[in-house]
Amino acid sequence: MRRIALITAALLCPHAPADDFAEFIDGFGDAEIRRTDPGCDGPIRPDSVLPDVLRVKISGWRAFDALQDPYTGVVQRRDANLFRLDVTFAGLVNPSGTSGIGTDPFEPFRFGPSPVLGFLEIDIDSDKDTGGELDGAAELRYLANVARFGGLPEDSIGQRAARGGAGPGGCGDHDLNFWTAPFFERSGEDFSLVLCGCHQVTIVSRTGGDQDNTFEPGETWIIRSRYFQRAAGYQKASGVFGGSDFGLYDPEVNLRFSHDIASDITTITLVEALTMAGAAELTGEPEQPIDSEIGPFSHHSVVEAVLDLIKNASRLQGEVRVLTERWDDKKAEDVLEPDDWEATAIFGTSYEFEDESLYVWTDVGFAARPCDLNADEKIDDLDVSAYESALQSMDGSSCDADGVVDGRFVVAGCGPNFSLYDLDGNGAIESQDRALFCKGDLTGSSDPRDPGYGSRDGDVDADDFFYFLDQFASANLAEADLTTSSDPNQSDYGLPNLIIDSNDFFFYLDLFVMGCP
Repeated sequence: MRRIALITAALLCPHAPADDFAEFIDGFGDAEIRRTDPGCDGPIRPDSVLPDVLRVKISGWRAFDALQDPYTGVVQRRDANLFRLDVTFAGLVNPSGTSGIGTDPFEPFRFGPSPVLGFLEIDIDSDKDTGGELDGAAELRYLANVARFGGLPEDSIGQRAARGGAGPGGCGDHDLNFWTAPFFERSGEDFSLVLCGCHQVTIVSRTGGDQDNTFEPGETWIIRSRYFQRAAGYQKASGVFGGSDFGLYDPEVNLRFSHDIASDITTITLVEALTMAGAAELTGEPEQPIDSEIGPFSHHSVVEAVLDLIKNASRLQGEVRVLTERWDDKKAEDVLEPDDWEATAIFGTSYEFEDESLYVWTDVGFAARPCDLNADEKIDDLDVSAYESALQSMDGSSCDADGVVDGRFVVAGCGPNFSLYDLDGNGAIESQDRALFCKGDLTGSSDPRDPGYGSRDGDVDADDFFYFLDQFASANLAEADLTTSSDPNQSDYGLPNLIIDSNDFFFYLDLFVMGCP
Protein backbone atom coordinates (compact mmCIF):
# COMPACT_ATOMS: atom_id res chain seq x y z
CA MET A 1 0.00 0.00 0.00
CA ARG A 2 2.84 2.42 0.80
CA ARG A 3 4.29 1.92 -2.68
CA ILE A 4 0.94 2.73 -4.34
CA ALA A 5 0.43 5.81 -2.14
CA LEU A 6 3.86 7.19 -2.99
CA ILE A 7 3.33 6.60 -6.69
CA THR A 8 -0.05 8.34 -6.61
CA ALA A 9 1.41 11.36 -4.83
CA ALA A 10 4.22 11.64 -7.33
CA LEU A 11 1.85 11.39 -10.30
CA LEU A 12 -0.09 14.38 -8.97
CA CYS A 13 2.97 16.58 -8.36
CA PRO A 14 3.14 19.42 -10.95
CA HIS A 15 6.22 20.98 -12.50
CA ALA A 16 7.53 24.18 -10.99
CA PRO A 17 6.91 27.33 -13.06
CA ALA A 18 9.68 28.58 -15.35
CA ASP A 19 11.74 31.64 -14.38
CA ASP A 20 13.60 34.30 -16.32
CA PHE A 21 16.82 32.40 -16.72
CA ALA A 22 18.34 29.84 -19.01
CA GLU A 23 18.44 26.43 -17.34
CA PHE A 24 20.15 23.26 -18.51
CA ILE A 25 19.59 19.95 -16.71
CA ASP A 26 21.66 16.79 -16.72
CA GLY A 27 20.84 13.46 -15.12
CA PHE A 28 21.78 12.58 -11.55
CA GLY A 29 24.12 9.64 -11.12
CA ASP A 30 25.26 9.46 -14.76
CA ALA A 31 28.94 10.25 -14.20
CA GLU A 32 31.11 7.62 -15.91
CA ILE A 33 34.84 7.36 -16.45
CA ARG A 34 35.96 8.09 -20.00
CA ARG A 35 39.70 7.76 -20.16
CA THR A 36 42.04 9.80 -22.37
CA ASP A 37 45.38 8.26 -21.33
CA PRO A 38 47.28 5.94 -23.70
CA GLY A 39 46.28 2.37 -22.86
CA CYS A 40 43.16 3.42 -20.95
CA ASP A 41 44.65 2.24 -17.68
CA GLY A 42 45.88 5.35 -15.88
CA PRO A 43 45.18 5.37 -12.14
CA ILE A 44 42.55 7.69 -10.67
CA ARG A 45 42.61 8.51 -6.98
CA PRO A 46 40.28 6.07 -5.21
CA ASP A 47 39.00 8.85 -2.91
CA SER A 48 38.08 11.12 -5.81
CA VAL A 49 34.41 12.01 -6.39
CA LEU A 50 33.64 11.86 -10.11
CA PRO A 51 32.21 15.24 -11.20
CA ASP A 52 28.52 14.73 -12.03
CA VAL A 53 27.01 17.97 -13.36
CA LEU A 54 23.33 18.39 -12.48
CA ARG A 55 22.23 21.86 -13.51
CA VAL A 56 23.42 25.10 -15.07
CA LYS A 57 21.51 28.36 -14.63
CA ILE A 58 22.36 31.60 -16.42
CA SER A 59 20.58 34.90 -15.89
CA GLY A 60 20.89 38.64 -15.92
CA TRP A 61 21.61 39.74 -12.37
CA ARG A 62 21.24 42.72 -10.05
CA ALA A 63 23.39 42.48 -6.95
CA PHE A 64 22.25 44.43 -3.90
CA ASP A 65 25.88 45.32 -3.12
CA ALA A 66 28.07 44.13 -5.99
CA LEU A 67 31.32 45.28 -4.40
CA GLN A 68 30.88 43.58 -1.02
CA ASP A 69 28.66 40.61 -1.96
CA PRO A 70 27.90 40.13 -5.67
CA TYR A 71 26.15 36.80 -4.96
CA THR A 72 23.18 38.29 -3.10
CA GLY A 73 20.62 39.88 -5.38
CA VAL A 74 17.81 39.14 -7.81
CA VAL A 75 17.42 37.92 -11.37
CA GLN A 76 17.07 40.82 -13.80
CA ARG A 77 15.90 39.68 -17.19
CA ARG A 78 16.26 42.92 -19.16
CA ASP A 79 18.76 45.79 -19.03
CA ALA A 80 21.02 43.97 -16.58
CA ASN A 81 24.58 45.15 -16.03
CA LEU A 82 25.69 41.82 -14.56
CA PHE A 83 25.09 38.16 -15.29
CA ARG A 84 25.12 35.19 -12.96
CA LEU A 85 26.16 31.64 -13.80
CA ASP A 86 25.58 28.70 -11.41
CA VAL A 87 26.89 25.19 -12.08
CA THR A 88 25.72 22.48 -9.67
CA PHE A 89 27.49 19.16 -9.10
CA ALA A 90 26.48 16.11 -7.07
CA GLY A 91 28.65 15.53 -4.04
CA LEU A 92 31.72 17.36 -2.82
CA VAL A 93 34.03 18.48 -5.61
CA ASN A 94 36.79 21.00 -5.11
CA PRO A 95 38.75 23.58 -7.08
CA SER A 96 41.76 22.32 -8.97
CA GLY A 97 45.27 23.57 -8.68
CA THR A 98 47.47 23.68 -11.76
CA SER A 99 47.69 20.60 -14.00
CA GLY A 100 51.34 20.80 -15.00
CA ILE A 101 50.75 22.78 -18.19
CA GLY A 102 53.75 24.78 -19.37
CA THR A 103 55.96 25.77 -16.45
CA ASP A 104 53.24 25.33 -13.82
CA PRO A 105 53.62 22.42 -11.37
CA PHE A 106 51.38 19.36 -11.36
CA GLU A 107 49.23 19.98 -8.29
CA PRO A 108 45.57 19.38 -9.23
CA PHE A 109 44.94 17.97 -5.74
CA ARG A 110 46.17 21.12 -4.02
CA PHE A 111 42.70 21.89 -2.64
CA GLY A 112 41.32 18.38 -2.19
CA PRO A 113 41.04 14.88 -3.70
CA SER A 114 38.18 15.67 -6.14
CA PRO A 115 39.21 18.50 -8.46
CA VAL A 116 36.61 19.41 -11.06
CA LEU A 117 38.12 20.18 -14.45
CA GLY A 118 36.54 20.98 -17.78
CA PHE A 119 34.65 23.52 -19.79
CA LEU A 120 31.18 25.06 -19.86
CA GLU A 121 30.89 26.51 -23.36
CA ILE A 122 28.43 29.37 -23.92
CA ASP A 123 26.92 30.48 -27.20
CA ILE A 124 25.71 34.03 -26.56
CA ASP A 125 24.48 34.86 -30.09
CA SER A 126 22.55 31.64 -30.91
CA ASP A 127 24.75 31.23 -33.96
CA LYS A 128 26.58 27.93 -34.36
CA ASP A 129 28.72 29.47 -37.11
CA THR A 130 30.46 31.98 -34.87
CA GLY A 131 33.07 30.94 -32.35
CA GLY A 132 35.10 27.90 -31.45
CA GLU A 133 38.62 26.73 -30.73
CA LEU A 134 41.63 25.87 -32.88
CA ASP A 135 44.28 23.16 -32.97
CA GLY A 136 44.96 21.19 -29.80
CA ALA A 137 42.64 23.37 -27.70
CA ALA A 138 39.69 22.29 -29.84
CA GLU A 139 40.51 18.62 -29.17
CA LEU A 140 39.91 19.15 -25.44
CA ARG A 141 36.41 20.59 -25.83
CA TYR A 142 32.84 19.31 -25.88
CA LEU A 143 32.28 18.49 -29.57
CA ALA A 144 35.65 16.75 -29.75
CA ASN A 145 34.80 14.40 -26.87
CA VAL A 146 31.04 14.12 -26.37
CA ALA A 147 30.88 10.91 -28.44
CA ARG A 148 33.07 9.22 -25.81
CA PHE A 149 29.78 8.93 -23.88
CA GLY A 150 28.05 6.96 -26.64
CA GLY A 151 25.73 9.56 -28.12
CA LEU A 152 25.55 12.71 -30.22
CA PRO A 153 24.04 16.05 -29.24
CA GLU A 154 20.80 17.03 -30.87
CA ASP A 155 20.30 19.09 -34.04
CA SER A 156 22.86 20.05 -36.65
CA ILE A 157 25.64 20.86 -34.18
CA GLY A 158 25.71 17.14 -33.39
CA GLN A 159 26.81 16.44 -36.93
CA ARG A 160 30.02 18.35 -36.12
CA ALA A 161 30.94 16.10 -33.20
CA ALA A 162 34.02 13.92 -33.56
CA ARG A 163 33.14 10.21 -33.83
CA GLY A 164 36.67 9.22 -32.85
CA GLY A 165 39.78 10.79 -31.37
CA ALA A 166 43.49 10.72 -32.13
CA GLY A 167 43.78 7.22 -33.57
CA PRO A 168 46.83 5.83 -35.40
CA GLY A 169 46.86 5.84 -39.18
CA GLY A 170 43.92 8.19 -39.55
CA CYS A 171 41.57 6.10 -37.43
CA GLY A 172 40.14 9.12 -35.61
CA ASP A 173 38.88 12.64 -36.20
CA HIS A 174 41.42 14.54 -34.10
CA ASP A 175 43.81 15.55 -36.86
CA LEU A 176 44.67 19.19 -35.96
CA ASN A 177 43.16 20.23 -39.29
CA PHE A 178 40.44 22.89 -39.16
CA TRP A 179 39.36 22.19 -42.73
CA THR A 180 38.48 18.51 -42.44
CA ALA A 181 35.08 17.13 -41.40
CA PRO A 182 33.37 16.83 -38.98
CA PHE A 183 34.44 20.40 -38.05
CA PHE A 184 34.21 20.06 -34.28
CA GLU A 185 36.37 23.17 -34.02
CA ARG A 186 33.35 25.22 -35.17
CA SER A 187 31.40 24.72 -31.97
CA GLY A 188 29.51 28.01 -31.73
CA GLU A 189 31.22 28.76 -28.41
CA ASP A 190 31.73 32.48 -27.77
CA PHE A 191 32.71 32.36 -24.09
CA SER A 192 33.51 29.60 -21.61
CA LEU A 193 33.73 28.91 -17.93
CA VAL A 194 37.20 27.40 -18.03
CA LEU A 195 38.32 24.99 -15.28
CA CYS A 196 41.41 23.76 -17.05
CA GLY A 197 44.15 23.90 -14.41
CA CYS A 198 45.94 26.23 -16.81
CA HIS A 199 46.54 29.20 -14.51
CA GLN A 200 47.59 29.88 -10.95
CA VAL A 201 44.75 30.16 -8.42
CA THR A 202 44.47 32.65 -5.56
CA ILE A 203 42.22 32.02 -2.56
CA VAL A 204 40.34 35.26 -1.88
CA SER A 205 38.25 34.12 1.10
CA ARG A 206 37.07 31.02 2.99
CA THR A 207 34.06 30.58 5.25
CA GLY A 208 32.89 27.54 7.19
CA GLY A 209 35.02 24.56 8.10
CA ASP A 210 38.51 24.76 9.55
CA GLN A 211 39.96 27.41 7.19
CA ASP A 212 42.78 25.19 5.94
CA ASN A 213 43.73 24.76 2.29
CA THR A 214 41.44 21.77 1.67
CA PHE A 215 37.90 22.44 0.43
CA GLU A 216 35.68 20.47 2.79
CA PRO A 217 31.96 19.82 3.50
CA GLY A 218 29.97 22.96 4.28
CA GLU A 219 32.70 25.35 3.16
CA THR A 220 32.40 28.31 0.80
CA TRP A 221 35.45 29.65 -0.98
CA ILE A 222 36.01 32.53 -3.34
CA ILE A 223 38.98 31.94 -5.61
CA ARG A 224 40.51 33.98 -8.41
CA SER A 225 42.01 33.03 -11.75
CA ARG A 226 41.28 33.27 -15.50
CA TYR A 227 38.01 31.35 -15.23
CA PHE A 228 35.88 33.29 -17.74
CA GLN A 229 37.30 33.43 -21.24
CA ARG A 230 36.25 34.46 -24.69
CA ALA A 231 36.77 31.67 -27.24
CA ALA A 232 40.44 31.42 -28.10
CA GLY A 233 39.54 30.92 -31.76
CA TYR A 234 38.91 34.67 -31.84
CA GLN A 235 42.44 35.52 -30.73
CA LYS A 236 43.89 36.62 -34.07
CA ALA A 237 40.86 38.82 -34.76
CA SER A 238 41.46 40.84 -31.61
CA GLY A 239 43.66 43.71 -30.47
CA VAL A 240 43.05 43.06 -26.78
CA PHE A 241 46.03 43.04 -24.42
CA GLY A 242 46.49 42.43 -20.71
CA GLY A 243 45.32 38.81 -20.71
CA SER A 244 47.44 35.67 -20.72
CA ASP A 245 48.44 36.37 -24.34
CA PHE A 246 47.86 39.12 -26.89
CA GLY A 247 44.37 38.84 -28.36
CA LEU A 248 42.98 36.59 -25.62
CA TYR A 249 40.09 38.04 -23.64
CA ASP A 250 40.64 36.10 -20.41
CA PRO A 251 40.66 38.47 -17.44
CA GLU A 252 41.12 37.30 -13.88
CA VAL A 253 37.73 36.86 -12.18
CA ASN A 254 36.36 35.60 -8.89
CA LEU A 255 34.62 32.24 -8.68
CA ARG A 256 32.69 30.92 -5.69
CA PHE A 257 32.74 27.24 -4.69
CA SER A 258 30.09 26.37 -2.09
CA HIS A 259 29.18 22.96 -0.69
CA ASP A 260 25.83 22.35 1.00
CA ILE A 261 25.91 19.52 3.54
CA ALA A 262 22.15 18.88 3.64
CA SER A 263 21.80 18.29 -0.11
CA ASP A 264 25.42 17.20 -0.63
CA ILE A 265 25.85 19.34 -3.72
CA THR A 266 28.59 21.74 -4.75
CA THR A 267 27.67 24.91 -6.60
CA ILE A 268 30.15 26.98 -8.59
CA THR A 269 28.99 30.57 -9.09
CA LEU A 270 30.31 33.30 -11.35
CA VAL A 271 28.95 36.86 -11.26
CA GLU A 272 30.47 39.00 -13.98
CA ALA A 273 29.95 42.20 -15.91
CA LEU A 274 27.73 42.34 -18.96
CA THR A 275 28.38 46.06 -19.40
CA MET A 276 31.04 48.54 -18.34
CA ALA A 277 28.54 49.86 -15.77
CA GLY A 278 28.47 46.36 -14.31
CA ALA A 279 32.27 46.31 -14.14
CA ALA A 280 32.14 49.56 -12.19
CA GLU A 281 29.64 48.02 -9.77
CA LEU A 282 31.88 45.01 -9.14
CA THR A 283 34.98 47.13 -8.52
CA GLY A 284 33.42 50.14 -6.77
CA GLU A 285 35.26 52.37 -9.21
CA PRO A 286 34.05 54.98 -11.73
CA GLU A 287 32.84 53.52 -15.00
CA GLN A 288 35.63 53.18 -17.55
CA PRO A 289 35.24 53.56 -21.30
CA ILE A 290 35.45 50.56 -23.59
CA ASP A 291 39.05 49.97 -24.66
CA SER A 292 41.42 47.14 -25.60
CA GLU A 293 42.95 46.46 -22.19
CA ILE A 294 41.89 43.84 -19.63
CA GLY A 295 44.80 44.04 -17.22
CA PRO A 296 44.52 44.41 -13.44
CA PHE A 297 43.68 48.13 -13.57
CA SER A 298 41.31 48.02 -16.53
CA HIS A 299 37.67 46.96 -16.43
CA HIS A 300 36.29 44.16 -18.59
CA SER A 301 32.82 43.11 -19.71
CA VAL A 302 30.95 40.97 -22.22
CA VAL A 303 29.98 44.04 -24.23
CA GLU A 304 33.62 45.16 -24.48
CA ALA A 305 34.68 41.71 -25.72
CA VAL A 306 31.83 41.60 -28.24
CA LEU A 307 32.46 45.07 -29.65
CA ASP A 308 36.08 44.07 -30.18
CA LEU A 309 34.85 41.14 -32.31
CA ILE A 310 32.40 43.25 -34.28
CA LYS A 311 35.12 45.79 -35.02
CA ASN A 312 37.54 43.18 -36.36
CA ALA A 313 35.14 40.56 -37.74
CA SER A 314 36.01 40.76 -41.44
CA ARG A 315 39.65 41.80 -41.34
CA LEU A 316 41.37 38.43 -41.49
CA GLN A 317 41.39 35.38 -43.72
CA GLY A 318 41.51 31.65 -43.12
CA GLU A 319 40.36 29.86 -39.99
CA VAL A 320 39.81 32.97 -37.87
CA ARG A 321 37.66 34.60 -40.52
CA VAL A 322 35.39 31.54 -40.62
CA LEU A 323 34.81 31.83 -36.86
CA THR A 324 34.37 35.61 -36.75
CA GLU A 325 32.94 36.95 -40.01
CA ARG A 326 29.28 36.61 -39.00
CA TRP A 327 29.87 39.07 -36.16
CA ASP A 328 30.11 41.77 -38.83
CA ASP A 329 26.29 42.00 -38.98
CA LYS A 330 25.60 41.77 -35.25
CA LYS A 331 25.10 44.36 -32.51
CA ALA A 332 26.32 44.08 -28.95
CA GLU A 333 22.87 44.78 -27.49
CA ASP A 334 21.55 41.69 -29.29
CA VAL A 335 23.53 39.34 -27.06
CA LEU A 336 23.11 40.94 -23.63
CA GLU A 337 20.14 38.86 -22.47
CA PRO A 338 21.72 35.85 -20.70
CA ASP A 339 18.43 33.94 -20.46
CA ASP A 340 18.77 33.48 -24.25
CA TRP A 341 22.29 32.04 -24.08
CA GLU A 342 22.93 28.36 -24.88
CA ALA A 343 25.39 26.07 -23.11
CA THR A 344 27.17 22.75 -23.48
CA ALA A 345 29.52 21.19 -20.98
CA ILE A 346 32.20 18.60 -20.52
CA PHE A 347 33.65 17.97 -17.07
CA GLY A 348 36.03 15.53 -15.49
CA THR A 349 38.82 15.23 -13.01
CA SER A 350 42.56 14.58 -12.89
CA TYR A 351 44.59 11.42 -13.18
CA GLU A 352 46.62 10.62 -10.10
CA PHE A 353 49.94 11.09 -11.85
CA GLU A 354 51.21 13.71 -14.28
CA ASP A 355 52.50 11.36 -16.99
CA GLU A 356 49.06 9.99 -17.93
CA SER A 357 46.87 12.66 -19.59
CA LEU A 358 45.45 16.06 -18.73
CA TYR A 359 41.89 15.01 -17.94
CA VAL A 360 39.74 11.96 -17.39
CA TRP A 361 36.23 12.93 -18.51
CA THR A 362 33.24 11.97 -16.38
CA ASP A 363 30.15 13.86 -17.63
CA VAL A 364 28.76 15.86 -20.53
CA GLY A 365 25.69 18.07 -20.89
CA PHE A 366 23.08 18.78 -21.94
CA ALA A 367 21.48 17.42 -25.08
CA ALA A 368 23.49 14.29 -25.86
CA ARG A 369 21.50 11.12 -25.19
CA PRO A 370 23.40 7.86 -24.82
CA CYS A 371 22.69 5.59 -27.81
CA ASP A 372 21.40 8.45 -29.98
CA LEU A 373 23.85 7.80 -32.81
CA ASN A 374 22.31 10.03 -35.46
CA ALA A 375 21.53 13.18 -33.43
CA ASP A 376 17.78 12.98 -34.11
CA GLU A 377 16.71 13.37 -30.44
CA LYS A 378 15.45 9.82 -30.07
CA ILE A 379 16.70 6.27 -29.70
CA ASP A 380 15.11 3.80 -32.09
CA ASP A 381 15.78 1.20 -34.74
CA LEU A 382 17.72 3.73 -36.81
CA ASP A 383 20.31 3.95 -34.05
CA VAL A 384 20.49 0.17 -33.74
CA SER A 385 21.00 -0.08 -37.51
CA ALA A 386 23.72 2.56 -37.37
CA TYR A 387 25.47 0.61 -34.62
CA GLU A 388 25.28 -2.71 -36.46
CA SER A 389 26.42 -1.19 -39.76
CA ALA A 390 29.39 0.49 -38.07
CA LEU A 391 30.46 -2.73 -36.35
CA GLN A 392 30.18 -4.69 -39.56
CA SER A 393 32.26 -2.22 -41.55
CA MET A 394 34.88 -1.67 -38.83
CA ASP A 395 35.36 -5.25 -37.65
CA GLY A 396 38.68 -6.57 -38.99
CA SER A 397 39.54 -3.23 -40.63
CA SER A 398 42.91 -1.53 -40.38
CA CYS A 399 41.56 0.41 -37.40
CA ASP A 400 40.57 -2.76 -35.53
CA ALA A 401 43.32 -3.39 -32.99
CA ASP A 402 42.70 -7.15 -32.88
CA GLY A 403 42.98 -7.34 -36.69
CA VAL A 404 40.44 -10.13 -37.20
CA VAL A 405 36.79 -10.39 -38.21
CA ASP A 406 35.31 -11.74 -35.00
CA GLY A 407 32.18 -9.68 -34.31
CA ARG A 408 34.17 -7.36 -32.07
CA PHE A 409 36.01 -4.12 -32.81
CA VAL A 410 38.88 -3.03 -30.55
CA VAL A 411 39.69 0.69 -30.62
CA ALA A 412 43.27 1.26 -31.77
CA GLY A 413 45.00 3.76 -29.53
CA CYS A 414 42.43 3.57 -26.75
CA GLY A 415 42.45 6.70 -24.63
CA PRO A 416 43.54 9.36 -27.07
CA ASN A 417 41.26 7.54 -29.51
CA PHE A 418 37.67 6.40 -28.96
CA SER A 419 34.60 5.40 -30.94
CA LEU A 420 31.05 6.72 -30.82
CA TYR A 421 29.85 3.12 -31.10
CA ASP A 422 31.76 1.98 -28.02
CA LEU A 423 28.73 2.83 -25.92
CA ASP A 424 30.12 1.80 -22.55
CA GLY A 425 33.56 3.34 -23.12
CA ASN A 426 35.60 0.22 -22.43
CA GLY A 427 37.67 0.45 -25.62
CA ALA A 428 35.76 -2.13 -27.67
CA ILE A 429 32.52 -2.44 -29.64
CA GLU A 430 30.94 -5.72 -28.59
CA SER A 431 27.80 -7.42 -27.29
CA GLN A 432 27.68 -5.39 -24.08
CA ASP A 433 27.25 -2.24 -26.16
CA ARG A 434 24.42 -3.75 -28.20
CA ALA A 435 22.57 -4.56 -24.96
CA LEU A 436 22.52 -0.88 -23.96
CA PHE A 437 19.84 -0.19 -26.58
CA CYS A 438 17.49 -2.20 -24.40
CA LYS A 439 16.55 0.78 -22.22
CA GLY A 440 13.71 -0.97 -20.40
CA ASP A 441 16.05 -3.63 -19.02
CA LEU A 442 16.85 -2.57 -15.47
CA THR A 443 17.18 -5.72 -13.42
CA GLY A 444 17.36 -9.49 -13.36
CA SER A 445 15.05 -9.79 -10.38
CA SER A 446 12.34 -7.79 -8.61
CA ASP A 447 13.42 -9.20 -5.23
CA PRO A 448 15.84 -6.82 -3.42
CA ARG A 449 17.40 -9.87 -1.73
CA ASP A 450 18.33 -11.46 -5.05
CA PRO A 451 21.91 -10.87 -6.31
CA GLY A 452 20.41 -9.99 -9.70
CA TYR A 453 18.43 -7.08 -8.30
CA GLY A 454 19.53 -3.95 -10.15
CA SER A 455 21.70 -5.84 -12.66
CA ARG A 456 20.54 -5.99 -16.29
CA ASP A 457 19.85 -9.42 -17.74
CA GLY A 458 19.22 -8.58 -21.40
CA ASP A 459 15.45 -8.95 -21.20
CA VAL A 460 12.46 -6.71 -20.42
CA ASP A 461 9.84 -8.40 -18.26
CA ALA A 462 7.74 -7.97 -15.15
CA ASP A 463 10.83 -7.89 -12.95
CA ASP A 464 11.95 -4.70 -14.68
CA PHE A 465 8.54 -3.05 -14.25
CA PHE A 466 8.35 -3.75 -10.52
CA TYR A 467 11.99 -2.75 -10.07
CA PHE A 468 11.20 0.61 -11.69
CA LEU A 469 8.21 1.02 -9.36
CA ASP A 470 10.54 0.52 -6.40
CA GLN A 471 12.92 3.21 -7.66
CA PHE A 472 10.03 5.53 -8.56
CA ALA A 473 8.44 5.18 -5.14
CA SER A 474 11.74 5.78 -3.35
CA ALA A 475 12.44 8.88 -5.52
CA ASN A 476 15.74 7.48 -6.78
CA LEU A 477 16.84 10.15 -9.25
CA ALA A 478 19.60 8.01 -10.68
CA GLU A 479 17.12 5.32 -11.77
CA ALA A 480 13.68 6.93 -12.02
CA ASP A 481 14.36 10.44 -13.38
CA LEU A 482 14.10 9.54 -17.06
CA THR A 483 12.45 12.42 -18.85
CA THR A 484 11.03 15.92 -18.75
CA SER A 485 8.09 15.23 -21.04
CA SER A 486 6.11 12.06 -21.69
CA ASP A 487 5.24 13.26 -25.20
CA PRO A 488 7.54 11.65 -27.81
CA ASN A 489 7.01 14.68 -30.03
CA GLN A 490 8.63 17.04 -27.53
CA SER A 491 12.35 17.82 -27.67
CA ASP A 492 12.76 17.11 -23.95
CA TYR A 493 11.35 13.58 -24.25
CA GLY A 494 14.02 11.36 -22.71
CA LEU A 495 15.93 14.21 -21.07
CA PRO A 496 16.03 14.06 -17.24
CA ASN A 497 15.09 17.15 -15.24
CA LEU A 498 15.90 16.22 -11.61
CA ILE A 499 12.18 15.77 -10.95
CA ILE A 500 10.36 12.45 -10.54
CA ASP A 501 6.75 12.71 -11.64
CA SER A 502 4.12 11.15 -13.88
CA ASN A 503 6.15 11.90 -16.99
CA ASP A 504 8.86 9.52 -15.81
CA PHE A 505 6.29 6.83 -15.08
CA PHE A 506 4.70 7.00 -18.51
CA PHE A 507 8.09 7.29 -20.20
CA TYR A 508 9.16 4.03 -18.59
CA LEU A 509 5.93 2.42 -19.79
CA ASP A 510 7.02 3.38 -23.31
CA LEU A 511 10.39 1.71 -22.73
CA PHE A 512 8.72 -1.36 -21.25
CA VAL A 513 6.37 -1.79 -24.19
CA MET A 514 9.23 -1.22 -26.64
CA GLY A 515 11.19 -4.11 -25.18
CA CYS A 516 14.57 -4.90 -26.68
CA PRO A 517 15.21 -3.96 -30.32
